[in-house]
Amino acid sequence: MRGGPRAAVTVAVLALRLRGAVEAGRPGTMRASRSRAAAEHPSRRTAHPLERAGHASLYRPAGMGELLRRTGVRKALAQFRTELTETGMLRTFVS
Repeated sequence: MRGGPRAAVTVAVLALRLRGAVEAGRPGTMRASRSRAAAEHPSRRTAHPLERAGHASLYRPAGMGELLRRTGVRKALAQFRTELTETGMLRTFVS
């Protein structure tokens, strides 16, 4: 988690791209793939919640900055952070 939220979303988008569920949009943007095979891919059911949120948030093409601001992605990141903290994989510092 050293790279923060941007790194986590980048990995999720890369996983989606490797499965064909996300493709390049206009310069600097990405979009959900229009490929029928990507929509029916069986691994979509077992994708990480952050991947599902990222894919669902691409209802309109977006760059990484905009994707990070979309509500579904922010909620998935918060849940992921909570899960990592609860399992001891992410430390929180009290100020």
